[in-house]
Amino acid sequence: LQPTTKFTKTMAHLQESMLTLARLANVSYKEHGNGMEDEGDYKKISEEYEFVEQYWDNAGKLGSTYTPQLAVFKNISKGFYVIAIAGTKDIRDLLVADLQSLLLGWKPKAMIDLLKHYCEKYSNCMVTGHSLGGYAAEIASTLFNKPGAAFQAPGPNSAFNHHDGKFRNPGFRNINANHDPIGNIGVGIFTHAQWSVYAEGLNSHSMNSMVKFLEGCDKRIDNFNIYNYCSAHKTGYYLKQSGAHHVFDLSSALDAEKAGIGHQLPLFGPPNIVNREKAFVASAMAEIPPLGGLLKDDYDVNSSTTIVASPPGPNAYELEALGNLNLLISYISTMSMSLYYKNNPASPVITSGSGAQQFTKDATNLKFEVVTRGLPSFLALESSTAHSFSRNVDSATLHTEFLKELFVAFSFPEASLLELDGILTSVTKSIGDLKLKFESQQETVDHLIFVPFFSKMKGLDVSVPKLRLFYIHVDQKSWENVSNLKTHKHQEFHMNYIDAIFTMDSPRVTKNSQRINQLIEKTAGMQLSEIDKLIHKKTVYTNPIVGRGPASLLGALALHNAGFDVDIASNNKLLPATSKQSSNKSKHSGLLELLEARKPNPMPLFMAAANSGLMGFLENNAKAPAAHSVAILDPNDPNTAAQNIQDLNTYISVAAAAIVQKAHPKPFDITNPVEANEQTQAFANAYNQVITQGLAGFLTLENSIAQNFTRNVSVSEIKTDFLSTLFQGFGFDAKVMKQLNSIITSIIAQLTDLKTQFSNDTQKMEQVLMVYYGEKIPGFGDILVAKMRVFFLSIDQKSWTETRHHKCKDDDHTHKISFKMNYVDMKYNMNSELVTEHKKQIMDLINKLTDNNLEKVSVLTTPNVVKK
Repeated sequence: LQPTTKFTKTMAHLQESMLTLARLANVSYKEHGNGMEDEGDYKKISEEYEFVEQYWDNAGKLGSTYTPQLAVFKNISKGFYVIAIAGTKDIRDLLVADLQSLLLGWKPKAMIDLLKHYCEKYSNCMVTGHSLGGYAAEIASTLFNKPGAAFQAPGPNSAFNHHDGKFRNPGFRNINANHDPIGNIGVGIFTHAQWSVYAEGLNSHSMNSMVKFLEGCDKRIDNFNIYNYCSAHKTGYYLKQSGAHHVFDLSSALDAEKAGIGHQLPLFGPPNIVNREKAFVASAMAEIPPLGGLLKDDYDVNSSTTIVASPPGPNAYELEALGNLNLLISYISTMSMSLYYKNNPASPVITSGSGAQQFTKDATNLKFEVVTRGLPSFLALESSTAHSFSRNVDSATLHTEFLKELFVAFSFPEASLLELDGILTSVTKSIGDLKLKFESQQETVDHLIFVPFFSKMKGLDVSVPKLRLFYIHVDQKSWENVSNLKTHKHQEFHMNYIDAIFTMDSPRVTKNSQRINQLIEKTAGMQLSEIDKLIHKKTVYTNPIVGRGPASLLGALALHNAGFDVDIASNNKLLPATSKQSSNKSKHSGLLELLEARKPNPMPLFMAAANSGLMGFLENNAKAPAAHSVAILDPNDPNTAAQNIQDLNTYISVAAAAIVQKAHPKPFDITNPVEANEQTQAFANAYNQVITQGLAGFLTLENSIAQNFTRNVSVSEIKTDFLSTLFQGFGFDAKVMKQLNSIITSIIAQLTDLKTQFSNDTQKMEQVLMVYYGEKIPGFGDILVAKMRVFFLSIDQKSWTETRHHKCKDDDHTHKISFKMNYVDMKYNMNSELVTEHKKQIMDLINKLTDNNLEKVSVLTTPNVVKK
């Protein structure tokens, strides 16, 4: 997520503190000679910057004719310029109108023309702005490749408008208030070209408030290094003022313990610990006393409940995963109380209603903060949604409706639902006994429900350990009604809640379990077994769900380890019995029985069998490829990284060939243009099936998004735009992009030579692009997370025909192409350790599938290598 570009000297000096950029943006609202010089922010920057000129337009035009007012300043010592752009300065309604006119699709042509004029006139410049001015600054950055900053601005892109350009300047950042109905309008719908930074605790759209916030932050924060001072989160980066607490991050904490730094724990994210040498000292942090009293208080106020959704008769792997989930919940409880102590050294008074209410609220907030931001290497956020729940029913019906709302997806049998109802009723009673008192009508009763569970994904015979988190806020009146427990009286009930699902990396937790245990005990000053007693935890049982699907590696190996052969192209069904199979088949008539036998490995490996002749399909796929793989290797990558990529990539190709062979027993004649196209389509679909359905345990989906790519540009620009669109989030430098350009050129040339022909007007050219790479996550030292990015491309038939005709030559600036493509962009975490652990079995499997042609297959499926 951090920029990797090696900046030239020209770019490097265009660097400025975020506070100065904010002050310049704030000053731009005043007219020079008519109040600007009296501004406090102007006086604070006047020694560094001199005023150059100003564009002043009070017409208040909207939409396509809108032009912002702006001011140009020159850095006296360094000679570069800053173009500061003001937002709408009139009443809020006009501001909203301006935003809507742009966000709803109107092309801001006049504004772009004005920005182009000033960016060309002062070419050695930065851009900054607030609100609508920040919106304009981001457009200028992406159109004209300028560094700078946008403050409290909505994103310029959405499904129905695309106002930014192709550049992603590594020195441009946007920073928004944590809560701002204008700057954060349509978050997730209107998107930025870069990750957003959120100012924690700032709940205003005012630029004055933003300046004051930054005055309380480290003054070294600038437009390049701001991420280093933030804590990373799934939704972006979060910046706190100096002295504010940051969330304990488990990966960094374990690094500290391993380095022998001692009892002091690291903060999640810098300030004061930017350099690794300083990373875990945090000398300003006070020693934490034993937390037994706080953990007991938390138990008494019942701020959270853990409900373990266990499969009946869990196998050894599931039992281990449940233990790992339990360990993480103990970590969450301990670290939340540690954070509470740092903010409130005095013991809470939970015997009073107001004290109990405040402590409950603080405890739930801190637990939510730890689980969502302090465990990114162990819990990967899969989804998070906000809901409201309102009913006017009697209490008995409310119980049923509440359980249905939260737990319908868990497949609980009736007995478990009754048990669950009893658990939650008990929780309600214990909280009711506290007799909570509220300071205002707006306060709510807050509670967290942790649900460790297993997901049996469609097509996969493997249990994936997950954690579901319900963060519940019940309004006061509803709480009074519930606490009265009047069964037959109809009553209003309203609550809001967040439903978040996390996938746990169980092997990583297992590997670090001893160190995590020691870390918890050292922090809490008590044994883990004692801490476990202070966590409200119950177990209910789910109905078993068995998933099956083609190319399911983990499921297939369960059969193989018990002495069976399986066909990965046919839902892992048993093949005709051999003498070895016959003795086993009488004992285990189906997959569920076989898995329950737990032979001999609770975490099954992958295995498959296919008919002979698979090599012909693989050779054809190499000549008429439907999929292309690229490995981006960092000089610091361990040697095993490249080999694991090769092994997994080879299996994916072999499994895809097996699926194609099952549907088309005879290889395609790729000299025939129609059959060549049919083969690429069949293989593209097979690759899709293997990656999305057959690699659970080895690949964990991080996110998936459908996109469209439409351009009407010259032949030479198609490839450039294509590369910048697909790889804009990778942070690759120019050398890497040049290598990728060469690879894409080669792919296009190979596909062009096939002269594929479509059998009907609706067909499209379908291709799969797999990119393996490593990602260093800010705040986690040298931890390198193996990633796989998969692009499923569907290119419009006419667009492909024109592209093939012109061959996308780099020097063809004459011919224009109308190019249309839809694609799905999927990002996976790759469990490289699991691949390493089972390397021999993978190689044996591939060798068996390909009639002992492992070396030849490896050559056919070797990824294109790009070296950083």
